[in-house]
Amino acid sequence: MIRRGEFQITVNRAFREVMMGCAAPGPGRRDTGLPRKFLKAYTSLHEQGNAHSLECWLDDRFGGRDLRE
Repeated sequence: MIRRGEFQITVNRAFREVMMGCAAPGPGRRDTGLPRKFLKAYTSLHEQGNAHSLECWLDDRFGGRDLRE
């Protein structure tokens, strides 16, 4: 799909959405994996230019779980 150009890959376009996706509970996972204090710390690092996100989009929809629905 990537080679066919169906996906668009971006960097730092949706940092918060990536972090919130990582923090959301998933199937078979009781814990979110990322406590609020980590979200706050990563957001601070991102604002300083020291944390980055890589996003995948399909038809202007953000990747991850959105692409499976």
